[in-house]
Amino acid sequence: ILADGAKAQGEGDADRLRNLMRGYWIFKMLMGVIAFLLSFFAVKFLARYYSPDILEFLHVYAWVFLILPFERMVSLYLSAHRLFSQRSLYVLVQEILKGLLIVAFIAGAHLGIKGVLMAMPSAIFLTVCCFGYRPLKEMLTNLHLISWKPFIHLLRDQAPWVIGLRFLRQGEKNLRPFFIQLFLGRDAVAVFSFADKVYGYLSSLFPLDAVLMPSIASESNDQERLQRILERGIKYSIPFYALVAGGTALIAPFIIHTFFPQYAVSLPTVFVVLGYIPFVGIAYILTSFFVSHQAQKDLLKVACARFALFLVLLPLTIHLFGIVGIGIEYVFTLFLYSILRYVVLLAKYPNFKIDFHHMLRFDSYDRAILRRITSKVRSCF
Repeated sequence: ILADGAKAQGEGDADRLRNLMRGYWIFKMLMGVIAFLLSFFAVKFLARYYSPDILEFLHVYAWVFLILPFERMVSLYLSAHRLFSQRSLYVLVQEILKGLLIVAFIAGAHLGIKGVLMAMPSAIFLTVCCFGYRPLKEMLTNLHLISWKPFIHLLRDQAPWVIGLRFLRQGEKNLRPFFIQLFLGRDAVAVFSFADKVYGYLSSLFPLDAVLMPSIASESNDQERLQRILERGIKYSIPFYALVAGGTALIAPFIIHTFFPQYAVSLPTVFVVLGYIPFVGIAYILTSFFVSHQAQKDLLKVACARFALFLVLLPLTIHLFGIVGIGIEYVFTLFLYSILRYVVLLAKYPNFKIDFHHMLRFDSYDRAILRRITSKVRSCF
């Protein structure tokens, strides 16, 4: 939806963009209402099996299903219109509100875990109230004139491949802990889980895909600009994520030994996983290119190859390297997945070959960007 909406926005097709977003929003609302009703009224059935506390938590969390479609709609609107500064502020405000509400509900109202669960829908609701006026106005104005064709066609053409991708990723996510426990025991699952959380946090530190996908989609007809986005994205993301990985490697031992001593055994695995962090940007760029060009079918084929690699490599690396082999397989699979995506990308779009020699030079375009960043930083002081 985001990629196709950004493409429509780049082509000046405001009606298609509006209909896509409206179709997506109404679809999410319908799914949200169904999920809300199921979770809210399933309490009577679940009361036979779970404690009253668990059922109370489910009642609270059920409201997320009603609020989330509005959050997704605002986020989609800001990204599709390439209002990246507003989207960053939107995410930042939501996280700050979430943290403040957790403190207020736990320390002030003494609500415990219930307070943590209440903080999420409350923060989303308040953030949507702050940022949602313009998107909501556009969604609701002349809503009866909506055309479902763009959304239905997109759903028909891309949904099977997207569902297949999610099925494979979820399958890998569920099978990896199973194999780790099978070969190394339950304690090794905790080691991997901690390393995986570190990787997930660092890789999502900067939402590169939220910027790249609409940018690539909106420039899909301009080969020169696409080439520049690909090359500059890789050129700038590698040193940025390398600094993130290096900084994490320096402070991780202190943080883990001080605050999470039970996970000290996971440090070698964490260090191995950090080896892939500098290349996270490349992974985001390649995936964004496939999605923005509606090539999810090709991406699914590559994901099948990744799944097969995982099934073969994990038992092998565990056998050869023990618990550290978990991290080695994880990183090696991610590297091969990126290489396979690039190979398929070249086969499908041979004109988009990345000039790595050009990426090593600091040219006039880089100097212009540096001056712009320096100017922005100076204006803040």
